[in-house]
Amino acid sequence: MTPFLDWVFRRNGATIDSASLERQIELARSLAREGREHEASRAYSDLRRKHESLEILLEHAALQLELGDHFGAASSATRALELSPGNPKAQQIRDAVLRH
Repeated sequence: MTPFLDWVFRRNGATIDSASLERQIELARSLAREGREHEASRAYSDLRRKHESLEILLEHAALQLELGDHFGAASSATRALELSPGNPKAQQIRDAVLRH
């Protein structure tokens, strides 16, 4: 989540239900495992709007790369590197995009 949105949610008293968040993450993972990659990618996009985390960014970037969405994968990996500079998984995904 961006700092601005985090501030807006905190200011308005909104919280993210961690159990709900975990269910949504598991749904995205389950869709990907079932071969429903496009639906999984949409689920990850929804998750990122609600709660941006390194874990979600990396999983989404890997899925985007698998789908051939190089722009999306590069964008997700770059954002992951902003949150965690030098993250090896994010660098690996970004390098894979650059090789294509």
